[in-house]
Amino acid sequence: MGQILRIFRKDVRHFWIEICASLLAVSAYVWRVLHEWGHPQSVMGLPNFLRGLLMALGPISWCLLVVRAVQDESLVDDRQFWVTRPYEWEKLLAAKALFVVLFVNMPLFTANVIFLASSGFSPTRYLVGLLWIQLLIVIVLVLPVASVSVVTSTIVQVLLWMLGIGTYVAGVASLSSLIPDSHIPTSTDNSDFLSMGIFAVVCLGMVLWQYTQRRAWIPRAVIVGAAVVIAAGALVPTTATQIARAYPPLAVGEQPPFHLTPIPPKPSPEDQDEAQASEKKVALSVPIRASGVAGDSLVVIAGTRVAIRTRNGGQWTSKWVNDGWEIWPGEQTVSVPLEIDRSFFEQSRFVPTNLRITFAFTEDHEMNTRQIITQAGEFPVDGVGICWVSSPLVDYRERNVVGCRWPLKASPTLARYETSMSTCPRVPHKTEGPPTTRYASYLNETSGPADLAMIPIQTSTFYFTQPDDRDDTTVFPGVCPGTPITLSTPTVARIASTEVEIDGADLRDYLPQPVRVSSQ
Repeated sequence: MGQILRIFRKDVRHFWIEICASLLAVSAYVWRVLHEWGHPQSVMGLPNFLRGLLMALGPISWCLLVVRAVQDESLVDDRQFWVTRPYEWEKLLAAKALFVVLFVNMPLFTANVIFLASSGFSPTRYLVGLLWIQLLIVIVLVLPVASVSVVTSTIVQVLLWMLGIGTYVAGVASLSSLIPDSHIPTSTDNSDFLSMGIFAVVCLGMVLWQYTQRRAWIPRAVIVGAAVVIAAGALVPTTATQIARAYPPLAVGEQPPFHLTPIPPKPSPEDQDEAQASEKKVALSVPIRASGVAGDSLVVIAGTRVAIRTRNGGQWTSKWVNDGWEIWPGEQTVSVPLEIDRSFFEQSRFVPTNLRITFAFTEDHEMNTRQIITQAGEFPVDGVGICWVSSPLVDYRERNVVGCRWPLKASPTLARYETSMSTCPRVPHKTEGPPTTRYASYLNETSGPADLAMIPIQTSTFYFTQPDDRDDTTVFPGVCPGTPITLSTPTVARIASTEVEIDGADLRDYLPQPVRVSSQ
């Protein structure tokens, strides 16, 4: 233990300037955020972008501390000064770990505690989440930076490696966005934990190898090999089999949780596609009426795919499009977007076609249903955090919004209220719409007890649905202090796919209607 403390004190003496700069950056960010909460306008005339700059300086200073601490006893080659000292690699590594815990993890932990306490949440109730954030910062920042630091000997080399890694990540992300169907979710949260665990083990293994063997070419080869494997996995297209496995078709006789009815399109003008004549793709939009969702359910459309077959033998199938529509109880209209090749459109525009639209969906049911009564100002809500509604004196169009502040991360939540129970005052010179139920949701797909963030407070807004046929003369009562709202937790009841078929369709009827400007 004595050797660990001696190495630690030596590092503090060597890098006290970097330590002070890091603590100052984190403290300035905490001060800035706390003053913003109390003063929504800019503080002391400081520009708004200063908050983002201060937030970036914290992680940057932590990376610098990790690099400096590791490279102070260089691990590249086997002719280093520290090797001649009575150092044991286990104690040397332990001293570096202690340095990181005190000057990286502790400042983040302290900032998180201050933010929670300042937001009205007791930090002791969320200790597990706070520790989870510490684990995430180690996996996402400390271990990757340490892995690069152990195979380099100068900060310049680290910057070159980081530049290469950043370019690699940007390139893989750009290429993966071009792959058809890659954005349709087909995996579960367990795969995220598995990937994160493998990444952490590889990084930790590289650090341990270099501290014990000091042969940098092997960790460097591991980095390159891992980059190749990750790129290969990211650039492999999601196959139709994978999507079909993730969203299996409904069994024979099994009824979907909603009804989909094609809406007859309006007759198409002769010049309807003139605006797209020079484009290689033709954009279409197929209107569908959705209804029949149970009162305690929500259907989320994860993706759609359209297969076109013409009576003269032509065939064309679109890629999957990630829609993210939410279909609530009642009736609503959705439009299925479609981009087809112009050559196929020109061949099929005068031929009756058959459209087969596949909907991949998730059906959620309400669980843990409870009712709350909104209050003026901020008020606590069990299972959520602290919420607020708009003042009755604000514009009536803003009364369909409820804001909430969650500790650590926002939980998936469904909300609904009856317009007949609204406590908002009537709007002069406006007709009040018939009683209806309005819905809102927050569907958080991240896993774990907390998200990695400098501020462990998640602020989200519930935007309640509006009727499709609303107009400027009709208003629907909104949410004001005293309005009862029903909250619930969505639970996945079914993940599947269903189809809608349209026979004898004219593709020209699904072109976007041209905007005509009156000459009067």
